[in-house]
This record gives sequence, C-alpha cells and structure tokens, in this order.
Amino acid sequence: ACDDNGLAFKERIILATYYYNNGGDNWVNNSGWLTAAAHCSNWFGIKCDSNGMVETIQHNENNVDGTIPSEFGALDSLSVIKLYDNKLTGSIPVELYSLASLSFLDLETNTLTGELFPPEMFARSNTLERFRASINTFTPGTIPTEIGNFLKLEQIWIASTNRTGTIPDEINLMVSLENIAFSDNSLTGKIPDLSALTLLRKVVMFNNKLTGTLPAELGNFTGLTDFSFAENELTGTIPDSFSNLSDLEELFLHSNEFRGSIPTGFAALSNLKAFDVENNDLTGKIPGFNNTKLSFFKASNNDLSGTIPATLFELENIRNLYLSNNTLSGTIPLNYGNATELIDLYLDGNSLTGTIPNITQVELPSITEILLNSNSLSGDVPDGLCGLRSALAEQFTVLHADCFPGEGGSDLPNNPCAEGCCTSCYSGKIASD
Repeated sequence: ACDDNGLAFKERIILATYYYNNGGDNWVNNSGWLTAAAHCSNWFGIKCDSNGMVETIQHNENNVDGTIPSEFGALDSLSVIKLYDNKLTGSIPVELYSLASLSFLDLETNTLTGELFPPEMFARSNTLERFRASINTFTPGTIPTEIGNFLKLEQIWIASTNRTGTIPDEINLMVSLENIAFSDNSLTGKIPDLSALTLLRKVVMFNNKLTGTLPAELGNFTGLTDFSFAENELTGTIPDSFSNLSDLEELFLHSNEFRGSIPTGFAALSNLKAFDVENNDLTGKIPGFNNTKLSFFKASNNDLSGTIPATLFELENIRNLYLSNNTLSGTIPLNYGNATELIDLYLDGNSLTGTIPNITQVELPSITEILLNSNSLSGDVPDGLCGLRSALAEQFTVLHADCFPGEGGSDLPNNPCAEGCCTSCYSGKIASD
C-alpha cells in the first residue's frame, strides 16, 4: 500500500514540508492534505505509480506561495511537475534534474529567478519531453547550444524569460519538437534552419528582434497550426510556400517589414481562423478569402490596393475585419450586412468611393464598431445604419464617418450624419461623384 513502508513515509514528510512552506492552508484546493488517508489517492494533486510512489504533483493555479522544495528531488519516481500560475519565487532547484524519470516540468507564470538553463538540467536530456517556464523573471541569458541534446523534447516554452542572443543552430537537432514558444524576449539574428523539425505544430516567436527573412522551407511543414513571428524586424516577402500549410489555423506576421503581396494561396487554407499582417509594407490586392473558419482578418497599415473582396462578408465566422490605412479603392461591397458575426469593421484611411450601402436593422446583429472615415465616400450615412446604432445603442458604440466639411473648401460634409448617429466626425478626402 501507499503508506505501508519507509519510502512512503519519507514521501509524506516531503509533501508535508512542501505544504507548510508554501501556504498550504491558503491553497485554492488542499482537500485531503495532512490527513491520515493515503496521499496517493486522497491528497489533492498527488498521483502515484503502481508501486505507490509519487509520480505527479499537479498544483497549477492553486495559490502555492513560496519556493519549489529541493526535497522534490528525493521523490524518486516523480516524472510530472505542474506548478504553473502560482506565486512561486526563488530558483528552480537543480535537484529536480536528478529525477531519473522527469518528463514534464511546467512552472509557467510565477516569479522564479536564477538560471533558466543550469548545467544540471542537461542530465535530463534523455527523459524531458515538455519544459514550460514562460513568464518568469529568470536571470538574463542566452539559449545554450546544449539545447540540441534534448532529443525527446516535444515542447519548449520559454517566452518572457529574459532570453538574449541568437537562437542556436542546434535547435535543428531537437527532432521531437512540436511546440516552440520563444516570444517576448530580446532574441536577435536570423531564424535558424528548422528543416529537420518535421513534427512542428506551433512556432511562436513574436516580440523579439529577429532579422532576415522567413525560410521558405517552413512551408513544407503541413502540420503547422500556429505560426507567429509578429513584432520583429523581418524583411523580404511572405513565402508562397506558406500556402501549403493546410492545417494552419493562426498566422501572425504583423509589425515587421514584409513587402510584396499576400500569397493568393492563403485564400484557400480551409482551417485558417486568424490572419494578421498589419503594419508591414505589403502591396497588391487582397485575395478573395473564402476560408469558412476565418474569424479574424487584420491587414491595416500597409499599401494594399484594389477593391475589398466581397467574399470577406460571406464568411460565416468573420468577427473582426481591419483594413485601415491602405490605398483600397472602389465601393464598399453591397453585401457587407451579411456578416452576421461581424463585431469590428475598420475601412478608414483608404480611397473608397461611392455611397455607403444601406442595411436593414436585422443585419450586422453583432456589430460594435464601424470606421468609414478618411475616404472619398459620398452621400449621407444611410438611415439603416443610424437605425442600427439606435437599436443597438449599448452594443454598437462606435461609428466614424466623414461628417465634417470635406477638403477643398466645401461647406458640406462628404457624409452627412443624422444627429446622435455618428460618434466621431472627420473631414475626409474630396468625395467622388
């Protein structure tokens, strides 16, 4: 039984010490703890193996307040430690890396300090499968080249951990990798060769200082679902090969220096849910996206031209559509009211012409914000749109239009707006007839 031998007694002592030193009385869930009942089956968050030895400690989001005890290193069968989103301080005890079966270490979202990659860690290069340490305050440092020794590692999450320097080329030796999260650091240099990491599903490296181009070879990883290199200093074009990412669900490339056009193949990625290329130098037309799962589309602050594809408003899940500050021309598609899930529609800062299409009060039932200002639209803001503003007054709180007199000395606004309808008025550009 779990408590019928000296080893079990030792483990109960270690766990009791952990409880007292980490505010156990104030944990969100401390059921069963310190009772005479077997800790294997009754102490919350503790699981044992078939020999009655502790193999899992799972106390995520449990108000654990203190330090990780070095004595955990004496729990010989311990393989899974999940302590994310607590109030842990101090360093990761190197004794944890003496655990011969350690496979899953999740310490995200605490206030841990000290070394993220102590030399002792690499003793577990043959067992560790998931390492999650994001959002802590570790001592600033680099990602060591020895990281390539972790041949079984499937997940490495070290976002917001004060990492500097370049991503070592040895990462391409980590052939079991599926998820990489290096975001919110100060990593520099080019994206290394990742061609051997054929199991990759998620690569998230936004908000660093990475330079160079996106490797076209990444388009061969058809299993990729999430890809984010936003908020870096990347240049070049978005590779056409990315159109081959048939499983892709989220693509975030905003706030870089990409040029060229949006690959037309993106319009056919059937699993795509979020697409963000805002704040780049992209040109050309917006492809006719017909991705039925697409809900978030952001391409503002580029130099995109041509007309707004009417297909965007036929997407049954589209919720957020941001096209501000481009050079889009032509008219607003007549079917924009068909987007029943649409929450935000930003068309401001373009060269749109024609009148604003009217809608009925049963269209756009989810809308909260519409920006139409700083265009060359003509005619009144339609009664149907103002009626919708009135009917959804607490929800539809933002409507911008060119309802101040336009440029060129005209005494009349481009788009007169009924009293109480538009929330902000702009002067706009000279409206076309």
